[in-house]
Amino acid sequence: MSDPLPINEIITKLQEAVSVEKRALIVAPPGAGKTTIIPLKLLNNQNITGQIIVLEPRRLAARAAASQMAVLLNEPVGETVGFQIKGLNKVSKQTRIVVITEGILIRMIQSDPSLSKVGCIIFDEFHERSINADLGLALSLQLAEVLRNDLKIIVMSATLDVGPVSNLLDTRAPIISEGRAYHVECKYLSRPKSKNEDLWGNFSELVSNAFEMTDGGILAFLPGEAEIKTTAKLLKEKLPKTAIIMPLYGSLPFDQQFKILKPLENKNLRKVVLSTSIAETSLTISDIKVVVDSGYTRRSLYDPSSGMSRLITQKISKAEANQRMGRAGRITEGWCYRNWAVTEEGTMSEFPPSEIEISDLSNFALEISLWGSELSSMQFLTKPDPNRLANAYELLNKLGAVNGQNKITSHGREISKFPCHVRLAHMLTKAGKKSAIIAALLQNRDTIFSKNNCDFQLRLDQFNDELNRQKINVGLYSRIKTDLKVFEKLVKHKTSLSAAQSLGLAFPDRIGKKRDGSTSKYILSSGKGAYIQNDDPLSKKKYIVAVDIAGDQKDSKIRSGIEISEREIRELFADKIVWEETCYWSTREKRLKSVKREVLGRISLKSQIWANPPLDEISNAIIAAIGDLGLNFRAAEEQFIARVELGGAGFPNVGKSHLKATAKEWLAPFVNSIKTADDWKKFDYLPALRNLLSWEQLSKLNELVPQHFVSPLGRKLLIDYMGEHPSVELRLQELFGLKSHPMVKDKPLLVTLLSPAGRPLQKTMDLPNFWKTSYLDIRKEMRGRYPKHSWPEIPENEQPTAKIKRK
Repeated sequence: MSDPLPINEIITKLQEAVSVEKRALIVAPPGAGKTTIIPLKLLNNQNITGQIIVLEPRRLAARAAASQMAVLLNEPVGETVGFQIKGLNKVSKQTRIVVITEGILIRMIQSDPSLSKVGCIIFDEFHERSINADLGLALSLQLAEVLRNDLKIIVMSATLDVGPVSNLLDTRAPIISEGRAYHVECKYLSRPKSKNEDLWGNFSELVSNAFEMTDGGILAFLPGEAEIKTTAKLLKEKLPKTAIIMPLYGSLPFDQQFKILKPLENKNLRKVVLSTSIAETSLTISDIKVVVDSGYTRRSLYDPSSGMSRLITQKISKAEANQRMGRAGRITEGWCYRNWAVTEEGTMSEFPPSEIEISDLSNFALEISLWGSELSSMQFLTKPDPNRLANAYELLNKLGAVNGQNKITSHGREISKFPCHVRLAHMLTKAGKKSAIIAALLQNRDTIFSKNNCDFQLRLDQFNDELNRQKINVGLYSRIKTDLKVFEKLVKHKTSLSAAQSLGLAFPDRIGKKRDGSTSKYILSSGKGAYIQNDDPLSKKKYIVAVDIAGDQKDSKIRSGIEISEREIRELFADKIVWEETCYWSTREKRLKSVKREVLGRISLKSQIWANPPLDEISNAIIAAIGDLGLNFRAAEEQFIARVELGGAGFPNVGKSHLKATAKEWLAPFVNSIKTADDWKKFDYLPALRNLLSWEQLSKLNELVPQHFVSPLGRKLLIDYMGEHPSVELRLQELFGLKSHPMVKDKPLLVTLLSPAGRPLQKTMDLPNFWKTSYLDIRKEMRGRYPKHSWPEIPENEQPTAKIKRK
């Protein structure tokens, strides 16, 4: 098996590492030959007993790798080299190398924790960092440490941050294969794209230019099926008849995908393969010499607010761009046309996010519980986010798959056998054989592209009707049928549950009831809000199951749903429906409401008035509504708060934000008589505020920061604490005889001196100085204007008076 591929240069190092360290990290550029050559070279390694398992991220890559290795051995697939993917198994008793997809490894480990028939596991294209690859590696490392110290583990990648992986594997150094098999010349746009450009129109032009300027087949990378179909349509008008346009995406029939890898029989024709990232790794597509990269990909992103994953279009990372470029250097020297300017590469991330960072962790959490080890004892390249993992376990607990300590239950063991999301697995085990088609449809993309009809029942009816079934995309139909066979094989029992009830089992947190007075808005049993487009017939239904939702937590769009009747809800959730008594503040009616409701989660099936609720329920309802009602303090209450704040240390915190945040502690006992908004407007906060202070504190407050100033005549005057300084107003004559300035907490009181008519004459914080200065001018002016009132020359020696002079 002589081969000029660059990977051959490192085989000796690899054999030594496998024999001595039992683990190895291989870094080799795209086209080096690692996927097919390394497993074959390890066949004769005497330190490897048992099968060599090779993990590939995709079904097509697994089948292609197995086929190529079989060709190199001049054998049919299924003898020395075989493969196992969903729906297809080509493995015999003599098979030594088995190429599988990553999820199958997890099932192998869970069913045989010692992997008794396996001698070596190779994680190919590990840079893709799928959640199953990360989990599979963590499980493999632990079982190798505990049960199988002879198990060999090899991680391979073209583009990877090697430091963390090398540390995880505890290897001395990565084994690096230098150089690609063939040189690839890279070309960029002359300037960055503008936002208003016709993206796919311009991209088709770039493909057309590449076709004219080069020879050989072209592999163009686009984010998804829709963009591929758009570009294919545009290219049919631009390219000559010698161009054979070949779409490549996941929902195509699998055999059709595989045929694209083979060379064209007519050498006068040229392939133009329009592919998603399915062709990014581990594939050698015959005849390809040119790559045209759109710079975009589609990722599955978990949305915590909806509890579902959704596909989003994103710019690729530098590592992904390098992978794509490598597809052009597999069989000869090639070209790579990049749909971006070289100056734009500075904004690209180095590596794509790992799936464990952005994906739904429900199935991951189930596998951890099934494995039985604490997460902290396992080695992960990237640890899962604790909050998102907690959300995953919360769902598993609701489904009965784990107990309160996150330990696997018998039901959890049962649903772990199903190759689908835990929600669907739970449905299949409870709803039986009729739900298999529901699960198969939900496993795949929508069969009906309709913006204004999200009714899932239409999808079921279409598949069950022989004539309408023909409208489904052939590849998509094939995948649905494959999944259906798998599920029907696993589920034998039957039930009488309707389709809506089956979906209710899968989505118990998404039973929806239309909001009162709304045409298309719903409240879900989880408490989240959701809506259906007004022109969608499903929006007319009172109760629904929201199968797929997306968007903001407050207002999520329902992308797929089905009507469910109240009777069906009551039958399905009889043990979950309870009577609930509650008081709440109605912002619409501006009053307290007390009701008894029959509820499923947060949706109400029936309600009636709750007469005479306990006082503490009323208090709690008012406190809960403080955010809407506000704390509307009047003058007396504001003055009291200002006095306490001026008191400083030794007094409670009466800041407005603190009072609002702690209302339950100080206000609750005083508000149990509030029934309406008018009651709230009239509410006297002062008793509650005073209750914040002990008797000793109140006495101290009156001493340090008194409510009144007592004039020399003995008259009590309210001190105003709302300004910059505490202040008081009174007639000038009432202060005669006062030789020192009145103080509040060792600071002078701001005194406004009034004329006999009650008009301000002067403000002062230094009364002795006032008598000696400003008073003299005021006396000159006022004694003529108010001759009946006393204006003595030396006021500090006179008696205070509120009376006029006698004649």
